[in-house]
Amino acid sequence: MDEPGAVHSGETHVTDQIDLRAGAIDVVEAEKVTISQGGAYQIAASEVVLSQGAAGIVEADTAMIQDAIALSVRGDVVSAESSTVALAVGEDVLLNDVRAGVVLADSVKAERSSTVVLISREVHGSVETVLDARGAALAGIVAGVAVGIVLLAGNLLSRRTD
Repeated sequence: MDEPGAVHSGETHVTDQIDLRAGAIDVVEAEKVTISQGGAYQIAASEVVLSQGAAGIVEADTAMIQDAIALSVRGDVVSAESSTVALAVGEDVLLNDVRAGVVLADSVKAERSSTVVLISREVHGSVETVLDARGAALAGIVAGVAVGIVLLAGNLLSRRTD
């Protein structure tokens, strides 16, 4: 007999609470979602706890990611520890031993973490960033100029062959 709130692999659920252990689920909408050693494609909840698992898109008021991988995490408070996150967006983002692609936040508190792009009003702690806001703008300008030159050269070469 199943426990209340238990889910099975490959199902889509809308409920008050989801407690998934060692399984996978496609889409979840709930007040509270807890996933341990499992995964989900898309999660929408007030509170999400993901440990030793993976998720595609997480949208929550409070999201806690621990020893996990997530593509996109959005919330008022996003907390990640010993994890990899491609995109983290939130008012308060807490990173502890995290590798992140892009972090957009009002406030970031980080320890032993690294990001490719970090855009925030306040940053506290130690975070290694490949591109900050100024670096991202400069990279965008350089990329735009490079694409423009390639398109111009291609246009000039196509005119010569006509």
